[in-house]
Amino acid sequence: MASRRSGYLTCPMCDAEVPVDGDEKPGDEVFCPYCETPLSLKIVSDEEAYFEEDI
Repeated sequence: MASRRSGYLTCPMCDAEVPVDGDEKPGDEVFCPYCETPLSLKIVSDEEAYFEEDI
């Protein structure tokens, strides 16, 4: 997992770094810039977030 601040979160499919601005909301959909998998943002707490494959 990574901090919600601007930076990168890891794609669960290919382990590529996906850039984030820090203002994303839970459930926002983005696409991995490397494998183009649709990803959904999941937030565990105010500081912890991760991407899950959006099926």
